[in-house]
Amino acid sequence: MDAVEHHQLQSLRPFRHRGITILPPSSAVSKGYSESDAVQDTLLTDSILTWSRNRERFRSDFLAGFTYESGSQDQSSPSFSGAPTYRGPNWNTPVSNVNNDPRGIRGGTTYSDFGQGIASVYVQERLGWGRIGTVLGLRWDRFDQFLTRSDTSVASASIRSRFSPRVGVDVVAFQRNRTNLVVFGNYVEGFRPQFPSLSQQGTVIVPQLLRPEVTRSMESGLRFASGRYFAQATYFDMKKLDGQRSFRSAPEDFIFVNATSRVNGIESEFRARLLRHTLWSHYAHHNARHIEFRPTLATNFSGYQVRMAPSHIAGAGALLHLWKSLTFSPAFNYVGNRPLRDNTVNPQILPSYTLLSAAVSFDVWRMRVVVSGTNLSDRYYIADDFSAQDAGNAGTPRRLSVQVRYRW
Repeated sequence: MDAVEHHQLQSLRPFRHRGITILPPSSAVSKGYSESDAVQDTLLTDSILTWSRNRERFRSDFLAGFTYESGSQDQSSPSFSGAPTYRGPNWNTPVSNVNNDPRGIRGGTTYSDFGQGIASVYVQERLGWGRIGTVLGLRWDRFDQFLTRSDTSVASASIRSRFSPRVGVDVVAFQRNRTNLVVFGNYVEGFRPQFPSLSQQGTVIVPQLLRPEVTRSMESGLRFASGRYFAQATYFDMKKLDGQRSFRSAPEDFIFVNATSRVNGIESEFRARLLRHTLWSHYAHHNARHIEFRPTLATNFSGYQVRMAPSHIAGAGALLHLWKSLTFSPAFNYVGNRPLRDNTVNPQILPSYTLLSAAVSFDVWRMRVVVSGTNLSDRYYIADDFSAQDAGNAGTPRRLSVQVRYRW
């Protein structure tokens, strides 16, 4: 080390101790760009049959229904190559591919066609005797799905069906005049297959079919109503079973693992009518954890908090009648901190945030004018994360709108 190098190191030490990090020039990087255009059509048919009988203390309500939903989605996704690259600290002036479009050179387009048909039949019987009510129900769902893509002759298709039960009971524990206190509980199962997809590695494209997800939910709680007041508090415990995930390990090989999760906690709400005004509030505590999630033998995310699942959610608001048809509706919603991802060691924890909103409405002749605003404080927050780069997607900034309704 010569004297010049020794003098340079000595001069940098005070800055290093003060927290300034000296880095080499950053490498050139490109700004990624993706584009996707989709057209979606949905047709829903719903038929319900009800039959009720009421004799003194005995009540019977029978419900049967049939639902069929048909939907399709056509999507086009062009490719881009040769995007300009940039080097810091000037991230606005490209250092290569200078003459290319900032998004890159537009290439070929991949077209995808997805279709789904859902047929459901359900029956439910509610029997009431005095202050006791019971519910028994059964539901059958059939999913028919397919996916094709223009860049391959391989198609992915799946047909799955399942019966799901429902059982419930409620008891009027206290009743006097307009005051009721009800204790209730129920058990419900749900069923939903995962979307078929095509997975590509190298030049090999194969279908990626996952087992359907089955949910089992138990809930119990109290419901109180007395004139102008209503309150409800519930405890719930919900498990998602067979939440399968797959990881490509070779051109024609997958590693399939379970991603079973459990969410339990409490939820509560309160409403009150004071004179002409209405007040409301709600609070929920969720404990969302992976019970089993091991992508590889060496990696285990079991016990991790589910991504983007806050532990605390709260809100409150009011509907205030100020004068004649003039109303004012302020509200706030709080979302607690939550992990950005659940499939990485030591995931980033996103901070909590509170959103403020308000609306004013008034009537003029046959018109009703509503002026509303959301996220009035223009709070920046991460709403979700759909990427694999821990990037996150910002929530909606401050938004103001005016709506006019006219009655003919």
